[in-house]
Amino acid sequence: MPIALAASSAAAEKSTAVSSLVFMIIFIIVALAVGTWVLVNGIRMRKNGNLPDFMVAEEERNKVKDRAGFARDIAPSIIIMGIVLIALGIELILNVTGVFSAIGTKARFIDGVYVGLFLISFLFFTSRMGKCREKYIVTGLK
Repeated sequence: MPIALAASSAAAEKSTAVSSLVFMIIFIIVALAVGTWVLVNGIRMRKNGNLPDFMVAEEERNKVKDRAGFARDIAPSIIIMGIVLIALGIELILNVTGVFSAIGTKARFIDGVYVGLFLISFLFFTSRMGKCREKYIVTGLK
């Protein structure tokens, strides 16, 4: 009986490890794809001064008084967030492939740093978005 229990436990651990690896691979692909998409859109916005429709709600698009100015002001925070997402994806690839295994517990610290950088870049983006909305979207309250 103990041998069967040990084999069952080993199979469950292997299944959990495979599931965890599959989740990480999906997360890496999403981080790299979204990061690239965000970075490319940020660069386009900065270069062309075009404000994509997804940046402002449909009912507020006609209230934007300077779409090019809005795009130029928000683009740097979008570019930073894209770079951080791509860096997070690369860091996760290095972690999953075992490159960081030589440094041991510091790998978890590095993961935390990258997640922290993402959160900071996201907060920076939301802050800039709020300021741009105040500056460029005409409301009936003024």
